[in-house]
Amino acid sequence: MDNRGWITWTMSQLGVMLAVVTILLLMYTAYKYINCINASDSANLAAENLASAMVNAYTGPAGSISEYKLPRRIGSRPYSLSIVDGVKTGVLVSVFGTRCGVSRGGAPAKVVLSNFSRMVKNESEENVTLFLENVDGSLLIGRKSNCAGCIHVQRIQYNASGYDCNNTADEYVILNNSCDTFFDLSGWQLSDMGHIHVYNFTEYILSPGSYVYIFTGCGTDLGNHLYWCNHGPGCNAVWNNGGDTVYLTDKMNQTCIEYKYSYNES
Repeated sequence: MDNRGWITWTMSQLGVMLAVVTILLLMYTAYKYINCINASDSANLAAENLASAMVNAYTGPAGSISEYKLPRRIGSRPYSLSIVDGVKTGVLVSVFGTRCGVSRGGAPAKVVLSNFSRMVKNESEENVTLFLENVDGSLLIGRKSNCAGCIHVQRIQYNASGYDCNNTADEYVILNNSCDTFFDLSGWQLSDMGHIHVYNFTEYILSPGSYVYIFTGCGTDLGNHLYWCNHGPGCNAVWNNGGDTVYLTDKMNQTCIEYKYSYNES
């Protein structure tokens, strides 16, 4: 083969290689483009689903509570989610780890959120459950503790016999655990409306199927009987006879119980 033959053969091989590389680049570009579109679509869908849940809660019966469980992954990738201003900004979802960087999607919430701005990061808060509550026309939204649905107010004795302020030994709350999970209540808090009176749990394990009394008065903690020993200004009672709200928050300050009662309910 003369030199011209070698040159022709070499050029033809280079042409084939160039064509193959070009095809591969086109395929990669198309794949990346489709991947980016899918990630953006997933982000938009997640934002729309949450916005829809917010609207449903907002337009539902006053005082009703609905739950929205965030996905473990969006498009099999980690994400962060923020809810800012409802109508103006709504829900914004950012999906990380895509081949196009960060893909974002959003949806207007169509409800007015008062003083709410929160970022939920998938990496540290997988399977977060948000609770949405419509109270007097305002939508409240936040993270519910993972004990929600397990720990309940079994009974509240708010109307102690005699004069409430002096008989705090007869004022108490009973909490029960209906799940097959042990809950370490150390660092948790029990409080009333406005968090005026706060009881701090020290070391207590609420085992499956068990219950615990929290007495307002003083005493020695023994078994499932715990004592608040509240000293209020003028009156040592905690729970209002005319109605109040029982809050139980975990050590991350997430709401586990928000139990409202009115007079003649016990």
